[in-house]
Order: sequence, then structure tokens, then C-alpha cells
Amino acid sequence: MSEIFLKKMNKALARRCALLLAVLLALSGVTACGNDDPVRELLTNNTTVEVSGDDLTTDGGQTTKASDVVKESTTVKDETSSSTTVPPTTTTEPPPTTTAPPTTTVPPTTTAPPTTKPTTTQPPTTKPVATTTQPTTTSAPQVNYNVNIQKPVASGNSVSDMNGYVIDYSNMKDGYVMIKASTSATAVVQIYLNSKEGTMIGQYIIDATDTYLAFPLTKGANTYCVRVLEQTSTGKYAQKNTITEYASISPETKAYIYPNMYVEFNANSTAVRLSCELVAGKTSDEAKVNAIYNYIVNNIDYDYDFAKKVSANGMVGYMDAERCLKNKKGICGDYSVLFATMCRAQGIPCMVVEGYVTTTSKVYHAWNKVYVNGSWKFYDTTFDAGGGKGSNYVEVYFY
Repeated sequence: MSEIFLKKMNKALARRCALLLAVLLALSGVTACGNDDPVRELLTNNTTVEVSGDDLTTDGGQTTKASDVVKESTTVKDETSSSTTVPPTTTTEPPPTTTAPPTTTVPPTTTAPPTTKPTTTQPPTTKPVATTTQPTTTSAPQVNYNVNIQKPVASGNSVSDMNGYVIDYSNMKDGYVMIKASTSATAVVQIYLNSKEGTMIGQYIIDATDTYLAFPLTKGANTYCVRVLEQTSTGKYAQKNTITEYASISPETKAYIYPNMYVEFNANSTAVRLSCELVAGKTSDEAKVNAIYNYIVNNIDYDYDFAKKVSANGMVGYMDAERCLKNKKGICGDYSVLFATMCRAQGIPCMVVEGYVTTTSKVYHAWNKVYVNGSWKFYDTTFDAGGGKGSNYVEVYFY
């Protein structure tokens, strides 16, 4: 993986969020408000993006139309329809509370999320205190930091190159595709099961990088439709490239080992080096996961100031493991990608899950599931670090 890829979030995210905020304000006619809206949200459920039939092209060069996507289902409008709704992909932050932590893990459910936007709550004014004992890592032995690091690659064997966007799907069997953009426009990558009329399982905002970025295929052996939509000068979104291919992914956990668009790391990442120190001398995956978990909940504080800035201004840097570790604080997206980075660095499959959770109200949130002892185990380091409690978890997106 190139250095440009490894450092892209520091540069590319700033451009994406600035462009994104301008689009949102122009289309909706309102200003950013001080609630806990997610930083990666493309459009709210109440904002439509008009798509002209003339703007959309397929691999065959024929005119088509972007689908009208909602979280529970996908509806394809006829050619006379003028708009499509692009759902949010980000996390409205449920702050930790000062109530006692749960004694048992609440398993997530897979029921469909509600169609209306959930309400949110502001974080408390007092900082929660973790209740577990801080581990000692200063005496950890030197280790090989390259162990278990998997690198996604664009092999060039199977490629779709159209309209300034390249999709390399050579290694779908390993649970990912690679995409690069050479245009200056804001673009959206959408991943569906079966076809663009199927269930959308991931959505990402990208800009011109001319460097390949990895996007996970998170549903095991399946047929995947990968689409790239570009924002036009009129604010519409036009399909610029797409592939629909079957991926013989086995086991299903493969997608949760590699770095990707949101869970970024390499052998020299601070989070990777620290994870090696934390697990030194431990032989089982369960013991390694526990060491990583204990470090995060004891050493990472909830970042109340950053949560407010993300809500009000769409701040750059959301879901950033390196920033979170450096500052020793973060919000739910930061907690979840840090946990995933450190587990994946040790070859332990770990997914980042976005969806809904109930605290005092229903909010959008991020948490983790880790594959240990033959099954997926649930973790919410955000709440566990602050003594909070959530229930009725509903899974929406997986990264």
C-alpha cells in the first residue's frame, strides 16, 4: 500500500467534508444545527438529490436512472421520475452516561431501522470515569510490528475503467474491491447485495485521489453490485461506473481483517504498534482482545468538545484511530475504528457496525463485533469507557 493511501484521510477528508457541507446547505436551504448529526452524512431523509436520465450512463453506454434508496428497501423510479434520496451513512453520537455499566452484553438485533430520523441527546456536562484497572504496557518487549498485517492490493486482473473512475475487482474473493478517482468532483461509492435494486450494505464519500482505496464486501460469498455516482454541477448524482460480480469469499470474516476506507492502518501505525505491545505474551485471541479492550476503556476519554464540533460544523477527522489514540479521546466512531484497527492488526476479525441504539432515546451509533472462539462477540467501548448503557441495538452498515 502506498504512503499516499495511508495518509489520505488527513487531506482527502477535508475536501470531502467541505464539499459535502456546501451541497447539503445549498440543497436543503438550512444551516447546520447543533444536534448530533453525523459528519459522514451525505443527505438527510428529507433531502432529495435530483437525477436526470441524461446524467446517468451504464457500462453499455445506455441511459439509466439512480435508484431511490432508503434504509429498509430500495425502490427504482421510472424514467420520468426526477429525484432520488441518498440515505445517511454516519453516526449520530449517543454520549456515554454516568449510570452503572451493564453486567452482561446486550446482543445486537438485525431488525430494520425506522424510516424517520431518531432523536438525539446532548452529552452530560461531567466526564465519566472508567471503572476497570489500567493495564501496564511500558515494560512490553519489542515485537515484530509487521505480523498479521494484511494489505489490500489492486492486481489489475479484473478492472472497470469508466469516466475517470477505476474499479479493480481482482480480489473480491478476499472481501474487498479497490477504487480510485481521477476527477475533481465529489463522488459516492455504494455497495449493494445482488444488484442496485438489492440491499445497500455500505456507502462512502470519496474525492480525487488517483490512489486506490479499499472498500469491504461484508456479506461473505455473494453477488455484489458496486456503483460510483458523481455529483454534477447542478447538484444531481450521475452513475459513472459500476460492476456486478459474484465473490466466492470464504470465510465470511475475511473482509474484517484488511484495512479499508474507514478502518485505516499499516505496519507503522501507532495503533498497530501499541496492539503488538498489549498482546505480547498472550496466546489466545480472547486474551488478546481483552487486553486491547481494557486499554481502550481505561485510556480513551469521551471527547465532548469534538462531539459538539462534529454536530455543528461537520468537522474533519471523524472515525480516526490515530487521532483518537494520540489525543486519548474520541467519540463513538473513533472508539470503534480504534478497536477494529488493533484487533485486525493481530489477525483477529473485527467489524465496525453502525446503526441504532436506545439510551434515553433512539440514536445513531457505532460499535464493534469481534470474531473469537468461533462466533461474533459484541463490544461497545464507547459506553463501557464511560459507564453508559444502551439497549435494542439495530445493525445497519458494516465496515
